[in-house]
Amino acid sequence: MKDYFFDEIFEEMRSGLKEFFSHPESNVVRPPANIKETQDKWLIEIALPGVKKDDIRIKIDENKIMSVEGESFPEEEEIICFHRLEWSLRKFKVKFQLSDDSDPSQIESILKDGILKITVPKREKKSIEIKIE
Repeated sequence: MKDYFFDEIFEEMRSGLKEFFSHPESNVVRPPANIKETQDKWLIEIALPGVKKDDIRIKIDENKIMSVEGESFPEEEEIICFHRLEWSLRKFKVKFQLSDDSDPSQIESILKDGILKITVPKREKKSIEIKIE
């Protein structure tokens, strides 16, 4: 007896995987990131081993979505073969939705020891008093 239910599920999985791997950005890596919050800022740390600061672009769109992307270019060496390759960024991209209380105009970033640190200050919370007439 043939189980068409499972055949349909597996076919969907196969077509989904095929679509994923044939996607133009399927060779783009999403680097690991940590996000921390303090009283007055957000701190985003992204692991980018071996990447130079000139190879990184940070953009913020009109919807407060911050994109960090770029490419790493390996040192020019004659490599016969890799015996172990656990990280290789080549093309990378990661996006973050900035919070409503963030101040994109005051963002600072620094790349040190393979970690990109992005500091996103929070805006001061101001209460508004409305006069009653």
